[in-house]
Amino acid sequence: ANAQNAPEITVSLNEQFLNSFLDSVFNNLDTPKFQLSKKSPKSKVQSPKSQARTVKVSDEIRNPKSKIQNGKCDESITLLRENGGVKTSVRFADGKIIAPLAFAGKYDFPFIGCTDFTGWAETKLDLGYDAGKQALIGRARVQSLKLNGVPNLAGGVLARIVQGTIDRRINPVNILKAEQVSPLVPVQYANGTIKLRAVNMSPEITNGALNVKITYEFSKAN
Repeated sequence: ANAQNAPEITVSLNEQFLNSFLDSVFNNLDTPKFQLSKKSPKSKVQSPKSQARTVKVSDEIRNPKSKIQNGKCDESITLLRENGGVKTSVRFADGKIIAPLAFAGKYDFPFIGCTDFTGWAETKLDLGYDAGKQALIGRARVQSLKLNGVPNLAGGVLARIVQGTIDRRINPVNILKAEQVSPLVPVQYANGTIKLRAVNMSPEITNGALNVKITYEFSKAN
């Protein structure tokens, strides 16, 4: 069939479904943890001149230095379901997917030592179909960042490191693989099975839901 007549279905996922899925992840699986990436991200949240305005770094919460295990600081961030009133979640707004990420972490500051910090990142999730991976892929892009428990002078440096970690360690996010929606359908009275192979996925945010249009090719299963 040509592209105009290709068979399609649409899968609709609302905020409640996606956030319930996140609840299950945090309640039943290991807590997501990522080692800090020291490389500078390709795209920065802010320029150095605007850093003080766009990245809010609070030193109101001063955590004591962390105990260093075996003389080494575990420089990392751990995603949290909720922290400081901010919940790791998904919401739809103006045709976009907004995903706040709450986290806690450790960083070995020069002259200060291994220090605990907390914070959250406001991210926008861009979706697209990767034909090579045969999957609907998401990429979180940091829009703003707030850190707590960090010395003022060091906040900008750590903010860039955390952003780089999100860019490199969390991305890309596999949303839906083609094989997960490519079933075999037995046809009892025709003595055979038809394979539904997903060949493309087109995402769209409408009416408070993520609608994924899946295009198929049909063939006889081996």
